Amino acid sequence: MPDIYLPNIIKLELTNFSLYCEQSVVMDFSKPVSCLMGANGIGKSTLLNCVNFAITGRINPTNKKLKSIDTLDRGNNYYLQYFDGRISEVDKDYASTRIVFMLGNKRIEVVRNFFPDNSILEYKLDNETQDPRNYEDDVVRLANLNNYAQFVFLQLKVLTFDESRDCLFWNPSILTPTIFLCLGESVDNAERADELAREIQKVNSRIRNVQWEISKQSARLTTLIEEKSKTEEARPHYASEDEASAQNEYEEIIKELEEGESYHQGYTKERQQIYARITELTVEKVRLRKEYEEHYAELYAGNGHLYRNPIIIFTAYENEEDIVTGLMAGADDYVTKPCSLRVLRSRIFSQLRRKQWSEEIETEIIRSGDLVIDVVHNIFKKGRELSIKDTEFRLCYMLVRNDGRIMPRELLLERLWDMDEHFIENNTLSVYVSRLRKKLGVYNGVSYIETIKGIGYRWNHLVQRGEFNE
Repeated sequence: MPDIYLPNIIKLELTNFSLYCEQSVVMDFSKPVSCLMGANGIGKSTLLNCVNFAITGRINPTNKKLKSIDTLDRGNNYYLQYFDGRISEVDKDYASTRIVFMLGNKRIEVVRNFFPDNSILEYKLDNETQDPRNYEDDVVRLANLNNYAQFVFLQLKVLTFDESRDCLFWNPSILTPTIFLCLGESVDNAERADELAREIQKVNSRIRNVQWEISKQSARLTTLIEEKSKTEEARPHYASEDEASAQNEYEEIIKELEEGESYHQGYTKERQQIYARITELTVEKVRLRKEYEEHYAELYAGNGHLYRNPIIIFTAYENEEDIVTGLMAGADDYVTKPCSLRVLRSRIFSQLRRKQWSEEIETEIIRSGDLVIDVVHNIFKKGRELSIKDTEFRLCYMLVRNDGRIMPRELLLERLWDMDEHFIENNTLSVYVSRLRKKLGVYNGVSYIETIKGIGYRWNHLVQRGEFNE
């Protein structure tokens, strides 16, 4: 199974957090170990809860016993009550938290409000702005988990010690899925173990109720027998009826208890069989995965022409691990069934457009003014290479290729999104244009990029341009 990745915190910043008096508090966690020391009541536990809130949007509720992993995430708004006494009314509209952490090999930066809810104001992945609505799905995918509830549980209950001493080892119902998650089993099996633990808990509760009922009825039967011995001569007929009724009820309870014990034993046996089957399937899965990758690599290596053509995997396998394996093996896209023909056709045309883009720039070198733009995304100005990011190069290339023609902002946004596959806002485009214009400078007193107010941008037609192919 794939490794589970957990957050590695780099920096925490609190703004207008009234408890700490300072308008801005910055904590650097870049060293291997960070230690908080001080007297009771200065806010050490509060700081740890701020870290958990910044990462998950939740904090660990006190005096609440967990019955399963998902109950910690479902309806957890305890943070409102907790921070209400630590952030003054004056600061509530401005209090926020910013945290930077690594998840696997990805750098994540998140800014949250404390009030009126835990909504995300800003979310960046590897310094690129993302849609905040994708944060929970992204961290689940990067951590190799099944759902966000598992991510919240690991952060709040496994990585953070609960000062109310709600120790996991004292809670058998939650310990089993925790061990599954942390000691190498798949997250799917952890969910199944969690379900079985809840079922066993219900059966055990039912058995205890039956045992209590048996004890009560046994006491009643004893009382009836004693009363019978006292009144046998006076009321022999009625005593005999009471004894028979109690005996029948006692036998029914015994029968129900036996059924409950049999039900419990069946669940225990099924659970053991599931564990054994999990082990077998895990070994088989690793073997088949390795065999598949070897066959695919052999096919791919023996057909060199495939390297220059888009490869789209069209399959019914929609498991995340299958998708990652296919893309890592060399596929350009992964489409799962069922899928409409219109969607499939659009994906094919999208890959062909990218191939056409690559072929167009493969041998082309463009000269414009004192700039030279070459195939490997380099831009030279008077023989000196400029420091240009990939998105800035694509923007420059689209403008210079359409020399003198106005490029609307909407068209630039659409093409940059399609090529880079990350979220670019309208304001972000303005920032890219400003940075690119500053790096390119001017030619004979004329800026290379001209702003067409209310429409977009164009490459200044006053700049002399030439191009040739090698």
